[in-house]
Amino acid sequence: MEKHEKKDPKILVLLESVSNVIDKIFTIVCASGFTVMIICALVGVVLRYVLKGSWTWGEELSRYVMVYSIFLGIFIAAKEGAHVCVQVVTVFTKHYVEWFFLVLSKVISVVGFAWLAVIAFDYTKQIMTGGQTSAALHLPTWIIVGVMFVGFTCCTFEYFVQLWRLIVDRKDYAPKKGGEKA
Repeated sequence: MEKHEKKDPKILVLLESVSNVIDKIFTIVCASGFTVMIICALVGVVLRYVLKGSWTWGEELSRYVMVYSIFLGIFIAAKEGAHVCVQVVTVFTKHYVEWFFLVLSKVISVVGFAWLAVIAFDYTKQIMTGGQTSAALHLPTWIIVGVMFVGFTCCTFEYFVQLWRLIVDRKDYAPKKGGEKA
C-alpha cells in the first residue's frame, strides 16, 4: 500500500519562496551595509587622527546604513528564529500544548509586527509631509525612517508564513505511541 503525502498548498509554497528571496536580498544588503559602516568608520578615524580632517557625511552615512541594516536584519532574525523567546514552557509540555504555544507565539508576533508596521507607516507619512532632509547627505528623512515600515512589514509577512506552515504541519505535533514526541 502506497503512502500518500499531503502536498503543501501552492500559495504557501509561493509565500515561502518569496520569503526566501527577501531573505537573500536582505542578507546581501545587511552584509554590504556592515562593510560600508566599517569602511566609513575606518576612513573617518584616519581622516580625523592622521590627516586632522573631518568627514561629516561619512559618519552620517555610517549611521544611516546601520539603521537600514538593523531594521532589515530583524527579518533575517525572524527567518532564522533568532528573536528572544521563552522555550521552557514547550520543553515540559505535551505535543498539542507545545503546538498551541508555538501557534500563540506566531500569532502574537504577527499582530505585534503588524502594529509596529502601522505605527512606522504613520511616522514615515508624518516625516514625509515635513520635508526634512538629513544634515550632511541632504537625503529626505522619510527615506531613512521608511526602512522601519519595510522591516516591520516583512517581519509580519515572515511570521504569517511561519504561522501558516505550523498550522499546515500540525500532524508533526500529534502524539505517537508511548507518549514520545514526534
